[in-house]
Amino acid sequence: MRRTTVLLCTCGSTLLDKIDFDKVRNELSKKPLVSRVEVVDGLCKSSVVKNLSLKPSERIIVAACSSRFLEAVFKSLLSISNVEFVNIREQCAWACENKEDASLKTIRLLSGSINKVVRIGLPKSHEDLKIVREALVIGGGIAGVRCALDIADAGYRVYLVEKEPSLGGVMAQLDKTFPTLDCSICIEGPLLSETGRNKNIVIIPNSEVVSVRGMVGDFRVLVRVNPAYVDPEKCNGCGECANVCPVYQPNKYDVNLKPVKAIYCPFAQAVPLKYVINKDYCIECGLCMNACTRAAINLEDKPKMLELNVGAIVVAVGSDLFDPRLKPEYHYGEYDNVITNMEFERIICASGPTGGVLLRRDGKPAKRVAFIQCVGSRESGQGIEECSYYCCAASMKEARLILEHDREAKVFIFYNELRAFGKGWEDLLYRRCLEDGIVFIRSRPSEIKRSLNGNLIIVYEDTLTGKRGELEVDIVVLALGFKPSEKLAKLAAALGISVDDKGFIEEAHAKVKPLETRVRGIYVAGTCHGPRDIVESAVEGSAAAALVISLFRGESIKLPETAKILENKCTGCGRCILMCQYGAIIRDGEKIRVLESICNGCGACVSSCPQEAVVLGDWGIEQLAPQISGMLGD
Repeated sequence: MRRTTVLLCTCGSTLLDKIDFDKVRNELSKKPLVSRVEVVDGLCKSSVVKNLSLKPSERIIVAACSSRFLEAVFKSLLSISNVEFVNIREQCAWACENKEDASLKTIRLLSGSINKVVRIGLPKSHEDLKIVREALVIGGGIAGVRCALDIADAGYRVYLVEKEPSLGGVMAQLDKTFPTLDCSICIEGPLLSETGRNKNIVIIPNSEVVSVRGMVGDFRVLVRVNPAYVDPEKCNGCGECANVCPVYQPNKYDVNLKPVKAIYCPFAQAVPLKYVINKDYCIECGLCMNACTRAAINLEDKPKMLELNVGAIVVAVGSDLFDPRLKPEYHYGEYDNVITNMEFERIICASGPTGGVLLRRDGKPAKRVAFIQCVGSRESGQGIEECSYYCCAASMKEARLILEHDREAKVFIFYNELRAFGKGWEDLLYRRCLEDGIVFIRSRPSEIKRSLNGNLIIVYEDTLTGKRGELEVDIVVLALGFKPSEKLAKLAAALGISVDDKGFIEEAHAKVKPLETRVRGIYVAGTCHGPRDIVESAVEGSAAAALVISLFRGESIKLPETAKILENKCTGCGRCILMCQYGAIIRDGEKIRVLESICNGCGACVSSCPQEAVVLGDWGIEQLAPQISGMLGD
């Protein structure tokens, strides 16, 4: 059986008064499994380590302070991988009340480590994983665009996958941004153009991620590119095809408030500025093909599959809004002038369906407008229990926009608790609203009724005064809360990452790893992991990019040792599945399988297996049982 070398560090002589090193050395020297014992001072110093004349084939036990620092010193200076560390400072000298107890505990811990080390096999040669220095960003909203630009500007190629024909996301639909009421597309438009021009960014519109294999530094991603029926390489965005198209369809960009042709470009500042055809409405009359001078239209276009090889992935797919039809008391979809805040954004926008004039569905100007907060937020059942973060500020912004267009208008905001905690929100939104005469009513209205003249009547109880009342208005705007997108769970499953109980992507740690997922190399940004406003989404996009760049700056990646399942011993009982906090162990038929890309090498599964079918490097029962026996003095 192989013998080992024990190095006892006095930690700058500070442990001499706490531990009897002569006694420890004499006791360990009697053991037949020990070749030599040396007492040294300052193993954290590179000069001391170099003078020890250690051989790469030696088995070494280092008894000193915490291994967090010493392990890095030994691995950087010596090509020795078979090193066991025992913390005799924190666990012995500082933990025991007297020198005798500390010395006895030191001997026992080292005896156990000696029994373990000599039973460890020969060091395995592990090649560090080479990094593919290309990134994938899923989602082309403000978080994804900001992330892609930062990674590209650092010199790395980025694949930007977007399900829609154009980048932009929700921000591209907004009229103004809060709290400063700046033009939304005026801010995002230049970023979209910059993204389209950047040579390091490959935009893949009309696409979705199907599957992901591999691990950090080397992911293989399968992407389905849905047919656009217009060749993007040939289309120059002239619009002649749309001019001759006789068929109209609902316009998603304008929230279906104004129709658009069956062949269309999403909006004027779209990137890429290419036309697409919605085959659900196209009658294949051929007029667009005749009008196109570049022969760009292909009605026989088929879906295509792309395989991308990337080193890191950022998920920035955004989220959806609560469906107001689930609140039947507000009659959304039944009463013409009950609208959502997104519909309001398009109506009030100069590029919207009414040219920025706030009109009712019957074409009359709206003079009295009410906002109802927390529709779908802060309630159990079908809604979202948490606050959706942005709604109060968005409604106050929209209220101010009404008064910018018509100073004679009357605006009311029904709220539960107003939350204006962002930078400038209190001053530039709430106080300005009060100064402008906007009326705040603390109430969650119970019902919206319709009067004989077509106006809307809000039935409410003011919780501050206890008085019940009815308010007649021209338009009611429902402030909808965020909810996870319908396909988010499917995407998370493909990536191997988890979602929380609300359905949003779950972070590795909410406080210290807020943008990392349980799979190393996959990051998250924006509203797909919880409600965010534009500023925070952009900040998270840049932060996720910084994590990717930091990963790419390294030459290679050192992966943690992962658990292995011995199939000949595994009975498929599933106890290890319940024990794994990372979700890295799954059932594969009648057996169990470890997902190496997720496993963090914690070893919890090893202790849970009654068949000893789970092994983790040199932490098997063959090493642990003798180590425990040595510590107990057996």
